Amino acid sequence: MQPDAPPSGRVRIGVIETVVHTWLTPLIHLLSARLPAVEPDITVDTAHNLREQFRQRKFDLLIQNDDVSELARSGESVVLALCSFPMRWVARPTLLPHARTLRLEDLERVPLLSFSRTSGPRAHVKALFAGRAAEPRVCSFPSVQSIIQLTKGGFGVAAIPPVFVRQELAAGELEVRDGPALPPMAISLAHAEGTAPAVQAVARLTRTVVADYCEEIGPRWVNALACEDALPA
Repeated sequence: MQPDAPPSGRVRIGVIETVVHTWLTPLIHLLSARLPAVEPDITVDTAHNLREQFRQRKFDLLIQNDDVSELARSGESVVLALCSFPMRWVARPTLLPHARTLRLEDLERVPLLSFSRTSGPRAHVKALFAGRAAEPRVCSFPSVQSIIQLTKGGFGVAAIPPVFVRQELAAGELEVRDGPALPPMAISLAHAEGTAPAVQAVARLTRTVVADYCEEIGPRWVNALACEDALPA
């Protein structure tokens, strides 16, 4: 009825906890400043659960780390790459042998802390040990904070983005160790093709926030991912 009216209404956004611990707060602040008539409705869950709910159209925007390229191929959704977080081995300084790169046999001797059982990062950790005689003890947690606290307590070695523990690394409570390579955690955004103007506006603002966040903290912690300008003008 009013084509020039600013975007407004509720936008349902599903996000993984990695986003909560990185750039969700700047996004909410910028949404409030630039799109005051938009009401963000945030749900935090595992990537697997979020993806299933997005397929059921329970979310307007999906922000997660699993491969959702099939959504784009179907022609029903727009998928945009946002950023990627390096995945490294993080532990207390006294937990593992020093003076050399970690080996698989080192990691077989301690619990390995990773994300939920259905997550891509956990699958990558398990794949490192395929075909070996020893089965590693991989402990799965849907909560990032649980992984951080257990790692600080010396329970095991975490396979996580170091950005989660920047303060602990700076204080010497934790350290990043070189070891078997892990794929980065790539974050993408998806929304339905031809979605409402408010959803498109939030998607554009999300890309702005992520680009600013990547530039601010630098490639040691996060890398921006180039993507096609698939959003409608």
